[in-house]
Amino acid sequence: MVLRHGSIIRAAAASSAIPGVITPVEVDGQQLIDGSVLQVVPVEAARSLSPYPVVAVNVSRDIVHEAPPKTGVDVIIRADLIANRRLNKGALKAADFVITPDVGLADWSDFHSIHALITAGMEAAERLLKQWVETLEPVLVGIE
Repeated sequence: MVLRHGSIIRAAAASSAIPGVITPVEVDGQQLIDGSVLQVVPVEAARSLSPYPVVAVNVSRDIVHEAPPKTGVDVIIRADLIANRRLNKGALKAADFVITPDVGLADWSDFHSIHALITAGMEAAERLLKQWVETLEPVLVGIE
C-alpha cells in the first residue's frame, strides 16, 4: 500500500511496525506494518508516484559468516536477512540510480551510531552526484 495522503507521523510509525516486534498501525481501517516485508526498497512504489528517475538507497548490511545459529530466533533472523538481501537485489536493478552508503554491519536498531550512519549516507550521495556530473558534463558541453 502506498500512502499518498494523511499523517506523515502515522505513515512513519506504520513503516516502523516490524512484525512480531512492534504493533501494526491502523490507517484508513487497515493494519499496516513495515513495507520491507514485501519490498525492501520500494522502487515500484516510487515509480507509481512520479515519472522522474528513481534514486534508491541501499542500506543492506553485510552478511557475515558467523557461528551457526543457536536458537530458533537466530535461524529466523538469519533467514530474514538472506531473503531481504535477495528481494533488495531485484528491486535495486529496477532503480535508475542507487546510493549505497557504507553501513557495514550496522543493525536496524543501532541508534548509537546514527550520526556516523547519516554521514556515510551523505558521503555516498555526494559520490553519486559527482559521478552524475562527470557523466553529464560532456553531454552538456556539446549542447552549448
